Amino acid sequence: MRAKHKLTETDRMMLRELNFRYLTELDIADGLDLLKGLLGRPMLVMPHVSVRLADGSMLAKRLQHIHKTLAAARRTGLPVLDPKSFVERDGQYRALDNAGTDFHHYARDYMAVPAMRSFEVCEACSPHAAPRDSC
Repeated sequence: MRAKHKLTETDRMMLRELNFRYLTELDIADGLDLLKGLLGRPMLVMPHVSVRLADGSMLAKRLQHIHKTLAAARRTGLPVLDPKSFVERDGQYRALDNAGTDFHHYARDYMAVPAMRSFEVCEACSPHAAPRDSC
């Protein structure tokens, strides 16, 4: 049984201050530039996975965000890894948690795939690697 969490006054204050807005490609690029400067080290941008719903349709807002994120990363010169290729190759049912219905988490036994692809892209984009189009 789950323990109940009681909100503190700080929690309530933070929730009152939150606001939501859709980010533009430029907003995302600005944020990536800021993050790149703060980290001061190489980084890889990997957006959400485009997923199919039970009726076969795609999540439109997620697709928009993915496209904006990939374009923003390219605008800032950061390497990207779009997980769409390996999730489509291996199947959403296998790749995502809860038999493909959890759109936010990879399945535990699938985590090695995005980890390995991330490593491969980072290694290919390192300053010591031969120049490649994908970096």
